[in-house]
Amino acid sequence: MANPNQADIDFDRIGDACDNCPTIPNIDQNPCACAECIPTDVTISFSSSFGKGSGLVSWRTNVEVDILGFNVVTFDSKGTRTQLNPVLIPCEECISGVGHVYAYVIPKHKSGHGIFVEQLRLNGSVQVFGPAVKQ
Repeated sequence: MANPNQADIDFDRIGDACDNCPTIPNIDQNPCACAECIPTDVTISFSSSFGKGSGLVSWRTNVEVDILGFNVVTFDSKGTRTQLNPVLIPCEECISGVGHVYAYVIPKHKSGHGIFVEQLRLNGSVQVFGPAVKQ
């Protein structure tokens, strides 16, 4: 039911008190309109207890909506993609929509160069983030 006494600063027909992004028009109330729905802080650490030469790739999300899962990949100097995880790393908070911190151990990767995180969305799109920054 409409509330004519409620402000709607972004004119998306959702009153500011009920709008998840009151300054950004988003009639579908998709949280990605006002929050970053992308992996951030992609890092690699070599202080892993999983053996010499292994690395721990970490990243976090702020909001998880429409995400199928993640892959940890490398790209060589010719652009050849190699997936390091044998199966898709599933989205952990797609039901709740909150963010999550992820970590994946990669074996025998000495330099840490060319490590990226792919985010696979339910619509079939793939977004690539990185390269991982050495910690």
